[in-house]
Amino acid sequence: MVTGGLKACTLLNWLHLDYRSIEMVVDRDPNKQGKAIPMAGIPIGSPEALPSTTPIQVLMLALDHSTEVEDFLYSHCAPGSRIVYLLTSFLHKGD
Repeated sequence: MVTGGLKACTLLNWLHLDYRSIEMVVDRDPNKQGKAIPMAGIPIGSPEALPSTTPIQVLMLALDHSTEVEDFLYSHCAPGSRIVYLLTSFLHKGD
């Protein structure tokens, strides 16, 4: 799973990550849900699609509001799930 928006789209394409390596992107914006990340073809789902019983790994790309997203993920993902920060140097300290 991946969380993030436009920046996530740019980063995923820059890193050459696509639907073969990432199952789904999660976004709380209903206007994005049901669509796919351009060029990468990764489907965009709602947070309700997060599995609540099976631990998952989430690639965090919500750089400008990571604390809010992290809190949401920890409250909605199964225990044992991991959040992986790909670009830690871009995280805002006041998040």
